Amino acid sequence: MRMLAAVILHAALSTAAPAPELVLQTGHSLPVVTVSLSRDGALLATGSRDGTAILWDAATGDKLREIAAEPLGVSALALSPDGRSLLTGGAGTAKLWDAQTGALVRKFGTPGEFLVTAAFTPDGRSIATAGDDASVKFWDARTAKRLRVYGPATGRVNAVALSADGKRLAYAAGGADIWVWDLDKGTLLQQLVGEEPATALSFSPDARRLAAGGRNSVRVWDVARGIDVVSFKGSAGKALAFTSDGKQLLSCGWNNTARLWNAASGLPVRSLIGHLDAVDSLALSPGGRLAVTGSEDHTARLWDLASGRALKVFGGASLPVLYAAVSSDGRRLVTVDPQKASLWDLEAGKPVNRSTGEWESAGRFSVSRDARWLASIVNQDEVDLRDLTADKDPYAYRWTLLKARALALDPAGRFLVTAREDSLQSWDIPSASERALNGARAERPAWVGVGLEGRRLVTRGSDGAIELWDLDDGRRIQRFKLESNAPPDILISRDGRFMAAGAPAAGGRYSISIRALGDGEELQAWTADSAIEPFAFGPTGDSLLVLSKDGAWEWDLLTGRKKNAFSPPPEAVLEWPAAVDPAWRYLLARREDGVSVVSMPTGKELALLRLSEKGWIVTTPDGRLDAAPQAARWTVGLKSFPLRKFAGESLVPGLLGKILLGDAK
Repeated sequence: MRMLAAVILHAALSTAAPAPELVLQTGHSLPVVTVSLSRDGALLATGSRDGTAILWDAATGDKLREIAAEPLGVSALALSPDGRSLLTGGAGTAKLWDAQTGALVRKFGTPGEFLVTAAFTPDGRSIATAGDDASVKFWDARTAKRLRVYGPATGRVNAVALSADGKRLAYAAGGADIWVWDLDKGTLLQQLVGEEPATALSFSPDARRLAAGGRNSVRVWDVARGIDVVSFKGSAGKALAFTSDGKQLLSCGWNNTARLWNAASGLPVRSLIGHLDAVDSLALSPGGRLAVTGSEDHTARLWDLASGRALKVFGGASLPVLYAAVSSDGRRLVTVDPQKASLWDLEAGKPVNRSTGEWESAGRFSVSRDARWLASIVNQDEVDLRDLTADKDPYAYRWTLLKARALALDPAGRFLVTAREDSLQSWDIPSASERALNGARAERPAWVGVGLEGRRLVTRGSDGAIELWDLDDGRRIQRFKLESNAPPDILISRDGRFMAAGAPAAGGRYSISIRALGDGEELQAWTADSAIEPFAFGPTGDSLLVLSKDGAWEWDLLTGRKKNAFSPPPEAVLEWPAAVDPAWRYLLARREDGVSVVSMPTGKELALLRLSEKGWIVTTPDGRLDAAPQAARWTVGLKSFPLRKFAGESLVPGLLGKILLGDAK
């Protein structure tokens, strides 16, 4: 009786509807190298070199589930004929996953070889794998028992194809030879010899023809006679697929497109254009009306084959925050990611404006104290200046002829100072015209900063010397150098009255100098026993937050002594130009998966902010969240729902602002 009850309980648990899960609407962070469509066309699976497999709703483009499948990258992937299971292949083993729950069901094979194929037979009862050991193996899908092996061939298997009726197998390995087997009889039908190694194979629906693609050409073979019936030039070595009527052939390769060909004449029919990089994989819907492609640009696309029109784009990677700054009143936040700069209204708790750009490899950033103006160096030496409050995007000054090594905005946003190899320049922001610097000409400046309400300029030369200039008359007020051969770290206080400079000193120690920007007088100087970095001046200007390899602490500028230790969460990284609240209530620290909002008094994480091409999402340790409409959805099994459907009280509009302004309950 107990056993019967256990069986009933197990059955109830296994058939219970899965609980809703919050899924961020991001995609793969590396190329999509394999794709698969379910037989009913409702479900799409993608596999990437980033090690994940993602299940998507093919009709809406919503992400349903992400599976961390293969640490070294997913090289092969297939949905089962009934759509309930997902098969992934990677470093030696194929893995079977429950598509509803994302749970691992079983493994096939042993680690050691890199799989190029992991596929279901048409009846779903067996699984085929192939890779480095020059053979194709078949496994029982339910027991993982190995059934049979075909081969060995010569060298690594490059491509595998199974016919639609499950009766024929073709694979290419080593050189230009292709082996075709009769699976019913277990006999070799043909050994076809091509002109170049085949890296993509596909049977026609009736299994009478076999298409083989290489880097430079496509060849269609008559399997029974062992002769090629048509060949044509085209980069098709990534993937091939016949349409359901066998009249056309879809291919993809290295030229950023997929191309549809007439399978009888070899003439091109149309190209599917839209990917930004090489197209690595493709799949056709059972009816042949739709195609899916996966690309090096990290996305998959759904196409209408008749028109060549892209219907959906799946993916869009998560975006790292490259820079963040808080306005002097603490009510505005600026974040910069590789694609855009966003201005956040913290009272609303969401971005209110954004300016698109290319900040992937941006250098130094500078933001005015009201968070209106953002200046940066892009493309190594071009100056980019943005008005983040402008209605039109972009409203930007781009001085492509101005070669800048460093820059700094006047805190009031009136002018911009840039440094070249041999001189300084100043630009009036309203008129975009050059302003006179009244003779201030630092040699080889590598860093610049503006303080004291725009009346002082601080420069650091390539030799590490620091110079203080009067911007009213161009007079150099002070020049000094710390006892170090390394360039010093420099920090100007938010009110512009003080400067902290720190650099390594003799004996593994670290020296810090605090100076007044009015006359350059040194107010404090001391050395620390280990390397530290000035990070932020305190709200009243009498303390300094410093970083070291052991953590962070508050330094009393009057006594030169440590006051309070600051211990952020271990996953939060502070070695980054993070934003610090003027009142020292919080700071923003980099994390692998976003930006951590850390409480300054306690060191605990208050929230996690993540950005993506779909928008933004804020989550808290206690389960509250807020997000842009397209950034996240709830999933239940293989269905996706709007965020508000299950969020209930956990969805808090304006959550980020409530946390940062101290209003969160």
